[in-house]
Amino acid sequence: MRPTTTTIGLVLAAVLSISDLATAAVPGPPVPAIVVATALGAASLAAVALAWRGGRGRLWAVAALRSVSALMATLGLFDDGTAAGVRGLIVGGLVLTAVMLALIAPDLRRAPAASPAA
Repeated sequence: MRPTTTTIGLVLAAVLSISDLATAAVPGPPVPAIVVATALGAASLAAVALAWRGGRGRLWAVAALRSVSALMATLGLFDDGTAAGVRGLIVGGLVLTAVMLALIAPDLRRAPAASPAA
């Protein structure tokens, strides 16, 4: 059984992944940034779907993909052409990513359950 914190973290990761996919509809970002954000969003949404079924390795994939997505988003903070409202959304996404990582971190460290002696 999955802990509640991990479930909340996975839901948050799914919401963040969907927001990456929505980047394609926002005018302004350069095409390469849109392509990368869309690819990361799709990959992390698929990883969330797999992690939902269980598996520490799958959780690691979610954590890695969402971390890369967050790092890519920080580039928008350093672009002079980024509007203040968009900067606020980027910071909000970074905070939510940190919360998501904190929520799933205990399951990333947890050792697999030992099988009972036969």
